[in-house]
Amino acid sequence: MQSAALHPAPRRAKGEAPMMDISIPTRQNSLDEMPPPPPPPSPVPWVIAAVCLLAAGGAGFFAWQAGSKSSTAQGFLDEARKEAADQKSRAEKLQAEVTSLEGDKKSLEAEVEKKQAELARLKATYDSLHDKMQAEIQKGDIKL
Repeated sequence: MQSAALHPAPRRAKGEAPMMDISIPTRQNSLDEMPPPPPPPSPVPWVIAAVCLLAAGGAGFFAWQAGSKSSTAQGFLDEARKEAADQKSRAEKLQAEVTSLEGDKKSLEAEVEKKQAELARLKATYDSLHDKMQAEIQKGDIKL
């Protein structure tokens, strides 16, 4: 190839097909004919890639949080249901105890009424005896 650069291209005769002109540019020509350097790469694709990566990471994080909250909420729900069942059975036991105590209260009220009636009868007897004794003391039948 270097020999072609040193020797000029041969001339062609009339009607002859053109040959490819292979000429190596000289140093002066190559500087003048060089294309301009490409522009520096734009940071926009990197920024877009970073934003997309952050968005995907954020979406994954929120999905993970929602999943863990869901399992936590399910645990709280199960615990609340168990607590509600326990409270319901406790309420039924307490209601039965209230019913029993109300029956005891009625029987005790009846007993108190009996005791008060007996007390009233005994007080009436005491008052009667007291009045009779006072009357006898005033008549002089009993001397103190």
